[in-house]
Amino acid sequence: GYTVFVGETDLEGGDNWPLKLTYAINDCKCFIPVITPTYGKTPWTLKEIQLAQNLNRPMLPILLQTEKKYPLEVMIHLTATQWID
Repeated sequence: GYTVFVGETDLEGGDNWPLKLTYAINDCKCFIPVITPTYGKTPWTLKEIQLAQNLNRPMLPILLQTEKKYPLEVMIHLTATQWID
């Protein structure tokens, strides 16, 4: 089986967000961001991508509710990465 980290359910009030996200990305075998039209509008989502890239994690973005292209905010980070829609 696989363990999946989902920020909306795995982060709770009072948690040290940067530390939990760092552990989750560091421990993952593959980073799978779910890219929505608003993904990338916060600095946290960009930091997640940058950390996964710095750690050389395989990345498999899933485009959800987008027009089969990355939002402008993350385009430079993911332009050479194949997505699933």
